[in-house]
Amino acid sequence: MSKDQEKFILKPILEKLQTKFNTKEQIKKHLRKLLEGNKNNKSDRYLGGNLFNLLLHLGNLEEKDFSYLVLKNANLREISLQDTNFVGSDLSISSLIFLNGFSNVISVAFSPNGQWLAIGDTNAQIYIWKVGEGCPILHHVINSNNFWVRAIAFSPDSKIITSGGEYGNIHLWEVETGKPLAAFPGYLDRVRALSYSANGQLLASGSDDRTIRIWDFNRKELITVLTKHQNRVRWTNFHPNQHTLISASQDNQICKDSGLRIGNK
Repeated sequence: MSKDQEKFILKPILEKLQTKFNTKEQIKKHLRKLLEGNKNNKSDRYLGGNLFNLLLHLGNLEEKDFSYLVLKNANLREISLQDTNFVGSDLSISSLIFLNGFSNVISVAFSPNGQWLAIGDTNAQIYIWKVGEGCPILHHVINSNNFWVRAIAFSPDSKIITSGGEYGNIHLWEVETGKPLAAFPGYLDRVRALSYSANGQLLASGSDDRTIRIWDFNRKELITVLTKHQNRVRWTNFHPNQHTLISASQDNQICKDSGLRIGNK
């Protein structure tokens, strides 16, 4: 919202509301009631955003429910959005302003089928967005319990999201529901890289401990530990042949490991 919109639209509306309601809390209650009645209303693309901006002008939005709303032109600049619920809302990138609302984003990944976008942040959260031809819609938020989510990767069938981070554990989550499925323990340091082989049978993970671990994804078992790197492993990627891995570390070293497959412990 521009300064002119705020001056000539937002403030006059609030001034009129102040003549009808005695306190700011009563105005907020009234606006929330209007928002609740506007859920799943796709015909008016501006009402939700205008109500949102009015509430924003009256204070922060922590612990507020803004699910299943069209929030066109909603201004989220320089405010805290912790515990704010946007599930199912139309968050149009062309008209919605996000600046510092969420924690720092440090990992992102698209699902192979192009239907999901995962975002990991420094507050242990993984945001799963439904991506279609229109605007991305926040599907749900996973609490990874792993402090900084430094690495995320989708399984080749796009049904599982894998995360790694500060505490060394690797977690598997069901994309559709956010349900925890399994964990790969073993690291004593940060996990910074995750990648799948094209057939989904192998999972590679790189860590600050300078090792790469190759996992049998279906059995959830460790196959081997690669130790060529002399510094933190930052990146891993499988060749389409599914048995060759390229990795890179913080000291600019790039390594190639071939012959990786199930049963080569």
